Amino acid sequence: MTLLDERLFSEFEDLLDREDEKHVEDFLNNKDLEDDTIVHKLDASALLLNDLLAEMERRGLHPRGFFEDDAKVLQAEFDKEHESYVESKRREKREAREYEAKQAIIQQRRLTMDTQMEEERTQMERNPTLKTELENIKNNRCDLHIRIEVNNITVRSLAKAIWQNSSIQTLDVSNMNLSDLSGSYICRALRKNRSIKKLELGGNQCGDKTCLALAESLQRNTSVKFISLESNPLTHSNNSGKTGIEALAKMFENNKTLTHMSIWRCHINSDGCKMLADSLKQNESLRCFDLLYNDWGQTQIQGIRLRLQKNRELRQQKLQEDERIFQEKKDLEQKRQEKLMIEKKNQEKQLWIENQKKERAETRRMELEKIRVQKDEEAKQRQETEEAQRLAAQAKAASSKKKKKSKKKKK
Repeated sequence: MTLLDERLFSEFEDLLDREDEKHVEDFLNNKDLEDDTIVHKLDASALLLNDLLAEMERRGLHPRGFFEDDAKVLQAEFDKEHESYVESKRREKREAREYEAKQAIIQQRRLTMDTQMEEERTQMERNPTLKTELENIKNNRCDLHIRIEVNNITVRSLAKAIWQNSSIQTLDVSNMNLSDLSGSYICRALRKNRSIKKLELGGNQCGDKTCLALAESLQRNTSVKFISLESNPLTHSNNSGKTGIEALAKMFENNKTLTHMSIWRCHINSDGCKMLADSLKQNESLRCFDLLYNDWGQTQIQGIRLRLQKNRELRQQKLQEDERIFQEKKDLEQKRQEKLMIEKKNQEKQLWIENQKKERAETRRMELEKIRVQKDEEAKQRQETEEAQRLAAQAKAASSKKKKKSKKKKK
């Protein structure tokens, strides 16, 4: 047995009728078992004077000098000590009994768990197809809408598989003659499962336990919208049916997601019908309620019809309001998109203008650079020309001077 098996067993354990635990509680509360050992009290008046004085000194008591008075004082201490001693012995005995009882409960729990696991394992070996289907449910490899054939043993395995599932939307286990305990297992799985929206439990033997488990699960489950309990003896296991039906009524007051419910031909008595009718006055989600073949009064039926009609109107109003809000959001989103588009176009235009400015500035810069380079080249050419002319003039002047010197020498 794995830790997962033990954890799953504990999730459904409180649904079982644990007679052994009741017997243990009765045993622990049995006053006749509190003290079967006689503990004799000490008698101070039977002591000798020296013994009496010694006992008083041991307890820090001061003698008065009169035997009878001192004996009374010491006897009072003896009585307190005796009472404390007896109480401690009773406590030790009760703690020992509690420990023994707890061990017995643990052993019985383990035996119950092992027995259930063995029963389920045997059933799986006999039906490999069912075993495969349950494995697929555990691992979310099943269809969204399933009908699966189970009995009062394999339904426990189904409930544990549903506990781990997060994909099934419709579960049909109707007309399988499942017991009230089996129905409670399926309904308990809705405490954890958040994918199932429709549950078909009609035509079984569901009763008080199923109602209690269903009501408890739907107090917190916000996924289930459709429940069918039709043709189930919902009050068969409880003559008044008050406990289970009362829990369903309380659930109707708080649940805000269940829209369809069928308790057709469930033989609910007038008291139960009254509780359900009163609770539905505060329910705003239920829109379809199949209720015939129960002990309703015509006034109650008319009141429920009006409530359902009002819920349908509220639903229609909510749909219209949701549509209005959706349209408003859509319009706002469209306006936002249009605004973003305009802003985008403006940004693109501004970017284009900036780019044009940059291009013109770059073109102007290049033109100016070209002019500057041209001027530099012209200036350079002028300098070179002027330098050449200067050198030519110098050469000419030197040549002329040389000629003059040559003429003077000839003269």
